Amino acid sequence: MLSQGLGMGIGIGLCYVPALSTAAHHLPNRQAIAMGIIASSGSFGGGIFSILLNHLIPQHGFPLAVRSTAFLALGLLIIGNALITVPAPSSIPNSNADSDQPTRSKEPTNLLYIPYLLTLLSGFLGQLGALFPVFYIQLFADSHNMPKGFVFYSITAMNFSIAVGRLLPGYFADRYGAVGSFIVLGSVNAGCAFIMFGANHVGGLIAFCILYGLSFGSASTLFAPVVTAIMPSEADRGKLIGIALGPIAICSLVGTPLGGAIIGRDFDWWKGILWTGVLLWTAVGIQLVARQIHLKKMAVVRY
Repeated sequence: MLSQGLGMGIGIGLCYVPALSTAAHHLPNRQAIAMGIIASSGSFGGGIFSILLNHLIPQHGFPLAVRSTAFLALGLLIIGNALITVPAPSSIPNSNADSDQPTRSKEPTNLLYIPYLLTLLSGFLGQLGALFPVFYIQLFADSHNMPKGFVFYSITAMNFSIAVGRLLPGYFADRYGAVGSFIVLGSVNAGCAFIMFGANHVGGLIAFCILYGLSFGSASTLFAPVVTAIMPSEADRGKLIGIALGPIAICSLVGTPLGGAIIGRDFDWWKGILWTGVLLWTAVGIQLVARQIHLKKMAVVRY
């Protein structure tokens, strides 16, 4: 289990960041849409693979079911690698010397740029709280004595809602700005977390899975475009996105057991819901501060 966890984690990390940065290079004016489509594939896959394994394991056993899905993933990965190309270098001459755009020497150091660091903190806190409903939705449904068949498909409904949500915000982010769109959608996501208080029956839980999944997918998929937008320059885009995803990876590791410790053995769900809502609101507030600092710094550098 340990070797599988390490191998899967390292492999996914090595594939995910290049896929995001390559798409952003190919579509500089549609970065949020491109990144949203890539991010949504993970949630679609999570829903499809959970249904697939649920049918394969009873019929063929756990080992064969896992091998079958592994070969399916291998085939899709080969196709994906074959489709990746390096974009041609831009032939547009650099006109920074004759314009009011900031030159490389005038730009703040990316890794020490305060709005970038605040964005990392915002992503860390947001992801730390946001994953609690996603990972504990099945236990929540089971503890409220909901039908066993529905308990399994609750996580599937959540995954598909997240996937759809990740497809929606790209257009608005490219049109109105990734940071502003993230602040709005992050606020909606924080509000939707409190719907879980009323999700103590099947209808309420379905509504919560859909609304929270859509809002969480919409907000989380904008994190990489926000990092791209908040950077003072286009230099080292892939490196900066990779570093920014580091705190997200840590939250994915520690967020689930931390959520379990918060609700405890007595399943005090209200504690977990408050934990999620407060952290999401805090993340939005920090990102709002980062946006204001970024706008002021860019105005000073530019003019």
